[in-house]
Amino acid sequence: MLALLFLTATAPTQGAREIETRRAKAFLQNLSMTPEDVRAFEACAVDYRLMRETPNATSSQDEAFQHRIALATNAMSRLRTELSPAGWATLASLLKQEKRSVKLFPIPPMKHHAAQAPNWWNQLLAYLRPRTVYAQGMTPYASLYTSMSVDDGDAPTIYATGTTNAQSGCNCHDVSVYTTLTLPGGRMDGDTRYGYYEVAQATVALTLTGSDSDGFMQASSTHNAYCPINQTQFVSGEQTSQSNPLQKTRAYYKCVSLNNGQCVKQPHPFFPAIQVYTHDRCNSGTICNRLWSRNNNWLFTLQTVWQISIGGNTTCSAVPPPDAQQRIACASPDPIP
Repeated sequence: MLALLFLTATAPTQGAREIETRRAKAFLQNLSMTPEDVRAFEACAVDYRLMRETPNATSSQDEAFQHRIALATNAMSRLRTELSPAGWATLASLLKQEKRSVKLFPIPPMKHHAAQAPNWWNQLLAYLRPRTVYAQGMTPYASLYTSMSVDDGDAPTIYATGTTNAQSGCNCHDVSVYTTLTLPGGRMDGDTRYGYYEVAQATVALTLTGSDSDGFMQASSTHNAYCPINQTQFVSGEQTSQSNPLQKTRAYYKCVSLNNGQCVKQPHPFFPAIQVYTHDRCNSGTICNRLWSRNNNWLFTLQTVWQISIGGNTTCSAVPPPDAQQRIACASPDPIP
C-alpha cells in the first residue's frame, strides 16, 4: 500500500484520481523526514515508476518475476544509500507496521505461458511484504488489507484505503475492492475500484465536522480476485477491516508561538519540514492540550478539536471556521462539545 501511495504522490496528475493524489501528498508532507529525505525519496520513486513503465520483453513467468525483483531491489538499495539513517528507519518502521495488517490468500498454480508486460502498479517495496508474485518454487499469495490515515492540513480528513493485490508472473488476474468508511454517528461513504492488472485500490475520504460524534470509526473492504487461466475465483468476498477511536473536545486555545505579540509559524517539533502555529489549551483537559496547525494565526480561538488515533499514532486536528471562532482572550470553563 505504501508503495502505491508514494508512487501516486509523484505520478503525473493527468488521469489520476484527485482524492488519491491528495491523500498521497498529505502523507508525504506528514512524514517525520527532513526535506532532503523527502526529495530523495520522491526522486527515487519517479525513476522507479519510469523504469516500471518501460516495456521489458520476457518469455516466462519466472523472468518477469526476476525483472521486477531486480528493479525493486535496486530501488531499495538506492533509497538506503541516499536517505539519512533516520529517514530510512522511518520508512522501514511504517512498512513493518502496515505488514501486520495484511491478510494472505493463496493464489492457485497457473499453466505455463508467456508473461505480459509488467506494469508500474507492482510494489516498489515488495521485499518488505510477503511475496505476492507467482514464480516456480515459491508459495504465491494474494495480499488483502485495509488501512486508515489522516490529513490535518486544512481540516481533519480521514482516509480509508482498501487494496487487493494478486500479482503474479502472468499479470492476468482480474481484481476488485469495495471500501467503506463509517464515522461513529453513522455518516459513511464508499468506493469501488477494479484492477485488470492485478492490483485494485479504493480510497474513501470523510472530513470531520463539529457535529460528528465520539466513538470508533470503521474502515471495511470486500476483496475479489479471479484467475482467467484456471477460471478460478480464488478470492471471493473476503473481508478486511480496521477500527480506530475518535475523541472530540470544544475548548479555548491560546497561541504560544509568539513574536512581538503576533502568532507566528515555527518548525513542527516532530515534522521539521512543516511550519506550524502552536496553540495550548487555556484550560488543561484530558486530550489535545497542545495543537499544531498550518492556518490558524489567531491569538485566542474557541474551536472543536478531534483527537484521532490510528495504529498507535495520535494526532489532534481542529475544525476550521466557521466552526472555529476568534476570541480576544481565554475564557473558562470550556463549553461542552
